[in-house]
Amino acid sequence: MPNLVIYIHKISLLKTFVNPLVINLERIYKIHVFHINSLYDKTNIKTNYHCYDIGKKTLSDIQELIREIDPVWVMSLGFVSLNELLLVRICKQLNIKILYVEHGLISQDTIFYNKISFKPKFINQALIRNLHFLNNYFSFVIKSNSSLQELKVLYGAKIKHNFDGFKFTKAIFFSKESFTIINSLFKYNKGEYIINGFPIVQNSKDLNLIKLGMGPNGSEGKYVLYIHQPFIFDGLVPINYDEEKEYLLQLAEMVKLYECELIILIHPREDTENYRTRFQGTPIKISDGVNKVDLIAKSKFVLGHYSSLLILASFLGKQIVEVPYPKLNRNFRTLIQGEVTLKSINELRSKEFSELVLTKCKNESGNRNQLEISSFEELAKNIIDIINN
Repeated sequence: MPNLVIYIHKISLLKTFVNPLVINLERIYKIHVFHINSLYDKTNIKTNYHCYDIGKKTLSDIQELIREIDPVWVMSLGFVSLNELLLVRICKQLNIKILYVEHGLISQDTIFYNKISFKPKFINQALIRNLHFLNNYFSFVIKSNSSLQELKVLYGAKIKHNFDGFKFTKAIFFSKESFTIINSLFKYNKGEYIINGFPIVQNSKDLNLIKLGMGPNGSEGKYVLYIHQPFIFDGLVPINYDEEKEYLLQLAEMVKLYECELIILIHPREDTENYRTRFQGTPIKISDGVNKVDLIAKSKFVLGHYSSLLILASFLGKQIVEVPYPKLNRNFRTLIQGEVTLKSINELRSKEFSELVLTKCKNESGNRNQLEISSFEELAKNIIDIINN
């Protein structure tokens, strides 16, 4: 059975992205997942496939591991970090084909995050990670037969945003919008990429039901769903988790006006158990999104900032409300039509908003947007087609 390597940052992506994909790939390939979780948290996972924490491995260890596995392809879910760039250069050196697969929601606002935070803990962790990546990358440069060229390639990507030297063999994008943004860096030609649509459900059967406007059955729940983003984890806001807790408790008070409780769907980069502990004894419930389709479909309305799950909410006919987040200066364009943008969470109290929620948006066509949705089954088929061809 041929070997396929999948690279991710944190193991939190296993549950929400990798596992749904592997279900459709493991019949054909022996799956090996690389991650760097030890540079963030303790690693403690059990999977039916091989997982390797390469976070603290040396360049030689990583190269030897790749040679030992001898993959037919390597698949990466990112291309911005030093570790992702190094992986691409190693694969090119070893003549291994490499596939870029988008995940999440890409826009011009988020393609290159400004990883600056005023919190010392974030700065220290980021410095440790990047110093380790730099050490490995410069080891690769020094051992290269063309060290000067390798430095030019790295400088071009990190300073000039010229990714010619890091072009993947093939790429899979989720939308025409993300393709346009990322392709300005890579210049893919026709036949070198696929636009797949956003994989929001497991299989094609569930996908077709949603497209037909036949989502999960059941009465509307007595809750409002807040789709969380890891702004603190990513260092995009100068606040801490205690301050975020106060903000979310305020949101919970606001949604009581609609005789609802607040459920928070935690982003996979964050630790769900930490959030459960933090909100124990409060009126807020925490979810890890295992049953995200049901969770969204049965909510009264959906609060959020920027997430591919807002696309799913749109297809399910939910009223989407973009709420301001404390000290977040970035204006994320969500690409979702029919959403309501609030300048203050106090606007949730207004009569106009209340009427809007009570007469929530109809979704007669199953698609209020130009964005397309897909399934993990379809994504796996596209990956298999690329590898086989």
